[in-house]
Amino acid sequence: GIGGMLWGSLLLSVVALVIAVPASLLLSIFLVFLAPKPLSKVLTNVIDLMAAIPSVIIGLWAFYVLSPVSEQWQQLLNQYLGWIPLFSNSSGNFSGTPFTAGLVLALMMLPIITSVTREVLARTPADLINASEALGCSLWTMLRYVALPYGRGGIVGGIMLGLGRALG
Repeated sequence: GIGGMLWGSLLLSVVALVIAVPASLLLSIFLVFLAPKPLSKVLTNVIDLMAAIPSVIIGLWAFYVLSPVSEQWQQLLNQYLGWIPLFSNSSGNFSGTPFTAGLVLALMMLPIITSVTREVLARTPADLINASEALGCSLWTMLRYVALPYGRGGIVGGIMLGLGRALG
């Protein structure tokens, strides 16, 4: 009888990872390399504060606030993109779907992954960044070939930490 629960956990985890990982990476890159220092400090404090919110509180907030809104999103996705199997819902029941649960899990994972990834990217040696800029690399090339490979282990660790919170 554990097969259904295991499949549901894996499905929700994949949905949450698909939403949270790209958003966290982009937000971390913005905070470390693009944002002005005062804005970066404020957003860093907000994200760290969000990471400290217990999962039960996020779950209750999602049940009472996010669930009705996500039902409307699901209806729109089904109406306009229902021809794609991922967005089709033939039952007409839009409450309690994996989309809503995956979105909640992604919101739980986002601050933790962002916080760890931001710290790892901030630890990239300035000499490597300056050397890549001296060679004529753009920001995105420097990220691709210097910062992300340098922090790969920490980024994966942050993703696993966020996934552990979501699975818990």
